[in-house]
Amino acid sequence: AGDPYGGGAPPGYGDDPHGDGYGQEELSSHPSDKYFQPLTGQPRQMYVTYFSDQENHKFKFAVRRPEEGVRIIDITPGGPFHRAGVPYGQLVSVNNIPVASCEDVTDQFEKLLSNGLPRFPVMVIADPRLPSPPPYNPQDFASHNGSPDDPYGDECEEEDLQFQPLTGQPRQYYVTRCSDKENLQFKFAVRRPEEGVRIIDITPGGPFHRAGVPCGQLVSINNIPVVASSKVFMDQLQKLQSSGVTRFPVMVIADPRLPSPPPYNPQDFASHNGSPDDPYGDECEEEDLQFQPLTGQPRQYYVTRCSDKENLQFKFWIRLPEEGVHIIDINPGGPFHR
Repeated sequence: AGDPYGGGAPPGYGDDPHGDGYGQEELSSHPSDKYFQPLTGQPRQMYVTYFSDQENHKFKFAVRRPEEGVRIIDITPGGPFHRAGVPYGQLVSVNNIPVASCEDVTDQFEKLLSNGLPRFPVMVIADPRLPSPPPYNPQDFASHNGSPDDPYGDECEEEDLQFQPLTGQPRQYYVTRCSDKENLQFKFAVRRPEEGVRIIDITPGGPFHRAGVPCGQLVSINNIPVVASSKVFMDQLQKLQSSGVTRFPVMVIADPRLPSPPPYNPQDFASHNGSPDDPYGDECEEEDLQFQPLTGQPRQYYVTRCSDKENLQFKFWIRLPEEGVHIIDINPGGPFHR
């Protein structure tokens, strides 16, 4: 994009003021001049949608003189610009911000996708003299390089089965983490904004499995709607996990065509990699002995610290809310021991 003529000569070199390998008097007869014809039409707004924040732009642009603006010189069939119906011509603005140089365009797209915004408007003045790709038809892109796991040619590499339209109603499930350190242990994928966030895999024995969550569309988590952007959703998950919340609701539209794990049975997870100190396979690493059901009556004790600087010197752990707070270790000679 920075050297549309492929000349490679540095700007200001002799009689090559534009650094394109051609003198000033030759610009009007250059083969690429067709992309820089004066345009008299009005800008038109179109919405460009990326399947994910990882999808490539799949269009080429060039800049020659400042007054000619940024020109679209190539559009890849099946890419975001083709799907939006963008024509060849002058790219006036991206997400309502004017662009006038290669750096403007590059910076703007990087900001948009890094912020997880996969859909935004562009303003373009069409050049009717240049042939644009035919209207986008998804059926024309049913395979990508013969790969069955990329049916739309979008390089997202999810099987189309994971993104079938869903007609069921959302159902609420309560997810419980054994501790605020336990991962949620599920995989998700995002392709198009209108398809939402899809749960594509659930780890047996993990929080989603224990709650009975199926594969399908994740509508909300902890009563907050999810955004169909990989980056935004990851940020949402990280905030939830770092907040220390161990029990929360999720709303999911089940996809009956996708296999979900069988109903959770604690006996199926009596050991974790042969380790007796993780009987539930939950990566919490507490011995099950510490969480046996208790039937005795509470008894009161008086704890005395030698000073307000002395620590209580005991350890506790929380796994499931109904099990309560369990004391799992007491330092000899400390306040709880005394």
